[in-house]
Amino acid sequence: MAGTLLVLALTSPARGYVLDDHQDFDFRLRAYTEAAVAAEKSEPQTKPSRVPFQLIEHRNFFNPELDGKLTRYQPFHLDDLSFRLALWGFYDGIYDYGTGQYARAIESLQGRLSQGHTNTGPITHTDTLIDPRKEYEYQPDPVLGGYGDVPFRINEAYVNSTKGPLFVRVGRQAISWGESDTIGLLDANNPFNLTLGVPGVFQDIDEARIPLWTLRGTYNLFESWGPISSAYAEAYLVPGSIDTTVSPLPLPKASPYSPPQDDPQSLVAGLIPASIGQSLVKPALGGILIGLYVHLPSRTLGNSRYGFRLGGIVARDYTTSIWFYRTFANQPVPRFLALDLSRCMGSRTSSAPARASSANPSTG
Repeated sequence: MAGTLLVLALTSPARGYVLDDHQDFDFRLRAYTEAAVAAEKSEPQTKPSRVPFQLIEHRNFFNPELDGKLTRYQPFHLDDLSFRLALWGFYDGIYDYGTGQYARAIESLQGRLSQGHTNTGPITHTDTLIDPRKEYEYQPDPVLGGYGDVPFRINEAYVNSTKGPLFVRVGRQAISWGESDTIGLLDANNPFNLTLGVPGVFQDIDEARIPLWTLRGTYNLFESWGPISSAYAEAYLVPGSIDTTVSPLPLPKASPYSPPQDDPQSLVAGLIPASIGQSLVKPALGGILIGLYVHLPSRTLGNSRYGFRLGGIVARDYTTSIWFYRTFANQPVPRFLALDLSRCMGSRTSSAPARASSANPSTG
């Protein structure tokens, strides 16, 4: 991506409403519409190209939230019992109106874009095709239902309970230990939406963070001990059998925020000279199809994410913590798979070497 963007946004103050006399339930809604216009001509490597004053983004975002305090209604004698439900969704209108270059670019992609949970998905034909338009136009929920079934995300859905020094939160939630106002270099507990570029630059970092189905607990160790106060221990677990969501892979040519790459199929020209492709490969195999395959973590307990943290305040002024956690990298590792001749049937279908991107567990 290159060039300068002019961003015009229409916003209004967030609205909140109390739903009962005790003020135990309240509803809030945050929404905005944002348009981006190209301010200058794009660089040669930008695909597709753009010219000044083109509308290249019209993002309509909504984030309704419902909070409830259930302490007065529960028979368990807990100090606190509450819940939170929040949805997250957007619609980018440039694929339906305005400039049509990105919709045409998606339709013109010839490389095979797919994802799956095994190393051999493209070879065993167990991969699932990726719909670039869904990923960039409204981004469906990554866990609920099949791919693309739910056109928004249940961003938060959890229950809080507190008894004495113990706090427990169960449900879909965000974990942020390396907090930052812009780019979170150490904030890697949860994946981020990378389809709008670097989180914290082109998109609010909290809006870009993708919550996970998590069991989280915090225990207050002591209030004061020498120079240390408000000490606590915290741990969380994201069961891999339930949620192995990773950052969606930015796709070429699909958006003004796409990486400056061409159609994966264009790699054929660099791998096989045109003379050989026309005289030998095409008559024998029917051509070669390049595939970009995203290797997703399988939903097994072995792919669970977890972390442990000790924290407190030192000398009344310095918030200090030490932690260990296991997660998946936001940026996948590119790999190349061998030529797959199983898709070749004479000259009628193409063989497909697949370039894989896999997310491997890492610790921090």
